[in-house]
Amino acid sequence: MRKTVLFFLAAAVAFTLSAAPRIDAKETNLGDGRTLYKKTVHLNNGSLNIAYATRDGVNVERKKYGESFFGFVFGGLPNINGGWSPWDFCRCLEYVKGKGVFNLFQTRVPKNITVNQVNGIAIVDMTYPAFQKGEVKIRMMQFPAHPEWTFIRIQGIDFEPWRIDFIAYPYKADLPKERERFIRYPGGDHNITVTKNKHNYVPEEPFIALYNKKAQETAGNLFVFEPEKYKTAEGICYGAGAEIRLRTQTGIPSFCFALGSFKNKPAAEALNHFFNEEGSTISKFLEEIDWNLKAK
Repeated sequence: MRKTVLFFLAAAVAFTLSAAPRIDAKETNLGDGRTLYKKTVHLNNGSLNIAYATRDGVNVERKKYGESFFGFVFGGLPNINGGWSPWDFCRCLEYVKGKGVFNLFQTRVPKNITVNQVNGIAIVDMTYPAFQKGEVKIRMMQFPAHPEWTFIRIQGIDFEPWRIDFIAYPYKADLPKERERFIRYPGGDHNITVTKNKHNYVPEEPFIALYNKKAQETAGNLFVFEPEKYKTAEGICYGAGAEIRLRTQTGIPSFCFALGSFKNKPAAEALNHFFNEEGSTISKFLEEIDWNLKAK
């Protein structure tokens, strides 16, 4: 856990030094035919933590911790290892018949990663190849009008994701015995602390919150999506992580999301505001985004 705290401190210092979107990159020869690439992609608010070890420049070959990350340092309290996962915040899963399911963001080497700023809007573009055919393009945008939110489009080109996941650590990534993890959506509020208590439902409204009860109640994660594009939504915990798993409908190439959080507020107050006011504002904004805004 000490290394985790140090990571967050380093990320916070780096962000404080310069808020301009940029990429800090490091390349290390691992001495066994593999090369480890690390990229810190700074947005207006927060940063992506991307790492991958590869031998052939196409597939990720991970042998130990730290050789495959697709994390997002965003939405957490200062100097506390919480918010959206800094190691594995989003998964795009491809089903390969006879072989299983693969997370493209941690098994394939990105074709490109770029960051730009247009009229104060931070824009990150990434492309990952699929295994069978096609590729996935990810665009992340942060707008001055909603600085505490990140808007994401995952677009398949000759490819359809089997499932899309988002992973968070509401408040903190530790394991106090008394804390209970919850998923809330309009019409449902469920304890998912224990993995076997995962909650699966058919989404009808675009709002989900991940939060805590009995401990660490003053920070959590907020999520806005397009419910009609999914067969099911699921809330599940593994260890300290709380996950939103979205099983996609077939024939849909593009999926849009908004990631937010609440901090230093009682959960009851923050969730009431999200489900009755803020969520609708963000959902409308998400619908109206020009995803084709040209990055300079």
